[in-house]
Amino acid sequence: MLSPHPDDADFGAGGFIHHLLEQNIDVTWVVFSSCNESLPKEFDKGSAIKEFEEMAMHHAVEFIILNYPVRHFPQYRQEILDVLWKFKEISRPDLILCPCLGDLHQDHSTIAQEAFRAFKNASILGYEIFWNNTCFSPNYFVPLSKQEMDGKWDMCSHYKSQLFKGKIHKEIVFSLAEVRGSMINRPYAEAFEVIRMVR
Repeated sequence: MLSPHPDDADFGAGGFIHHLLEQNIDVTWVVFSSCNESLPKEFDKGSAIKEFEEMAMHHAVEFIILNYPVRHFPQYRQEILDVLWKFKEISRPDLILCPCLGDLHQDHSTIAQEAFRAFKNASILGYEIFWNNTCFSPNYFVPLSKQEMDGKWDMCSHYKSQLFKGKIHKEIVFSLAEVRGSMINRPYAEAFEVIRMVR
């Protein structure tokens, strides 16, 4: 699980992550930035990472935290690729979740592109952060139960420092899942783009 910033993967793939954890599948969550430079003034440095750590410990997720400066990932492209390569050699993951390749945010785009380069032997799914996507063609759907959606919202709701964006609230999280669910005749779903599928 690759999350450029602390809250990205929760919003894009929190339901799927909750499903995997409920199936006792090992999940390692890599966060690439503390986002200190983009926090609202009323929040102390480290607030977003603290929120992530609280969420991860609550859901019993293994995690790795890095500290690349927010909005400057392209300057560290080779270093990020090297980190992903080392992670691949140590963990040997079967499935990678990362932002989709159509994500315009420079940090998200860097992680997606370098994941494609690093993980040649793994399946890669790009998750949806709709406010950043110029294009998103969902072709892999994960049906979600109400319990899994509640688990996703529990993950997302930890990020009090991000509520100023106006995008992380329960109505949006559930409405998007209902839209994606309607595409496969299910109550809720998360949608992904297949970047690479290895069987």
